Amino acid sequence: MLSAQKQANHGSPYVLKEADIDSYLQDMESRDRRKGTLDNYHRCLEDFLAWLPEGKEIFRERVYAYQEHLAERYTPGTVNMKMTTVNGLLDFLDLRECQVAAKLQVDKDEVKPELTRSEYLRMLAAAKANRDGRLYLLIKLFATTGIGVQEIVNVTVEAVQTGSVVTFPNRNRQEICIPPCVQGEILSYAKENGIQSGPVFLTRQGTPLGRTSISNMVPRISKDARVEESKCTPRCLQKLYEDTQKNIRANVAVMLQMTYDRMLEQEQVIYGWEDVQQRV
Repeated sequence: MLSAQKQANHGSPYVLKEADIDSYLQDMESRDRRKGTLDNYHRCLEDFLAWLPEGKEIFRERVYAYQEHLAERYTPGTVNMKMTTVNGLLDFLDLRECQVAAKLQVDKDEVKPELTRSEYLRMLAAAKANRDGRLYLLIKLFATTGIGVQEIVNVTVEAVQTGSVVTFPNRNRQEICIPPCVQGEILSYAKENGIQSGPVFLTRQGTPLGRTSISNMVPRISKDARVEESKCTPRCLQKLYEDTQKNIRANVAVMLQMTYDRMLEQEQVIYGWEDVQQRV
């Protein structure tokens, strides 16, 4: 079988195979890449392989076409990240002439993708359909409490039973309240999985989930939820919580002002200066 370089030298495009991706990932693993990073590589490369037309032939123009395909769907930063992974595979296969050299310009003021509430609900529905209770609860926690990824280890059975998680960001005490409906679901999950105390969200080995693992878990639901992958992140879910809280506070402030104005109008009718003068 011809190597990638020899095949290219013979004038025929290289045919990408699943085994190429596996070999590349094994090479990256031997270079001490973390599991979360390898999972990201795997998803990016599987997407690239699936996008390639029948025959799976690689040549320079086709790789650039893939970059354009991504640019229609993702932000420049996400496109650059995905293409960096593809370029890494091409370098491994000795197909450097096919690599995309130019990166898309990232606007420093670029608006980050915002997750809508309907998209969040689709994420929940997809996790539920997949019977992935752990992911379902993580998504719900981020969106209903605004808790940070690094604080998930503090979501213990004991804390959930009290209805709040106490954290100390920058040495300042912060209490994160867990809505009663979420509290009940978490406790049910812990009971079903034999977790009687300590952290609720664990790996298969029984150790607390790490930040990288959590950050890599959430985007996996994007395809089933029909939500852009760049939106399926803990940060976007946290921002949804923050924006929802701001909108509620703004609406409450408007209602308070309207109520106050009506009260003043009613007082004015009886105790306004002109009316008082007429009574004197």
